[in-house]
Amino acid sequence: EINPVEAREHFIHGGLVERSIEGRYPFLEHNQRELDAVEALEAKTRKRDLLVESRWIFDFYHERLPNQILGETDLKTHLKRDKRLDAALRFDRKDIMRRAASVSVEAFPDSVQVGENALPLNYEFDPTADSDGVSVDIPIALLNQVSKEQLDWETFSYAGMIRIRFWGSQQCVSGLRTTPKVEASMHEFRLGHRWGDDR
Repeated sequence: EINPVEAREHFIHGGLVERSIEGRYPFLEHNQRELDAVEALEAKTRKRDLLVESRWIFDFYHERLPNQILGETDLKTHLKRDKRLDAALRFDRKDIMRRAASVSVEAFPDSVQVGENALPLNYEFDPTADSDGVSVDIPIALLNQVSKEQLDWETFSYAGMIRIRFWGSQQCVSGLRTTPKVEASMHEFRLGHRWGDDR
């Protein structure tokens, strides 16, 4: 016999908090965008102190989800029956942040201008990963439009894509070469060291 309390908690934790359900739900997509936005702020500021813990997310759904919803089929039924439920299950960004925080576009730009092209900057906060820091992918065709003063980098010539990663005031430059079979190999040149690396 199914224990409704346990079934409901299992669905909330696995299906909603960990997003294991297969269907597309507007409230879940909205909430994921809000979570991603806060994680992006953490990556820029390099501090894991903004996003609430998963327990808060569980409690959020637990308080708002009707007791009769024990699984995805029940969720679909209730969303069709009650048009207000979708809105009730949506996060407000300020609620999933432990404290108020913002970053200026000047200090943490979303892109770098190369000629007439705005190239997106990718922020990642994972000191154990090679991709830790800020990176920008520059197509070879745009290399002659990048000034040394703009990115302060040493020129390396490769086919395909040049990736410049910033480590504080230092950089890690990687050239990506692709074969006709779309197999890729990475050749890395390190200038200086990563944040927190005293070598």
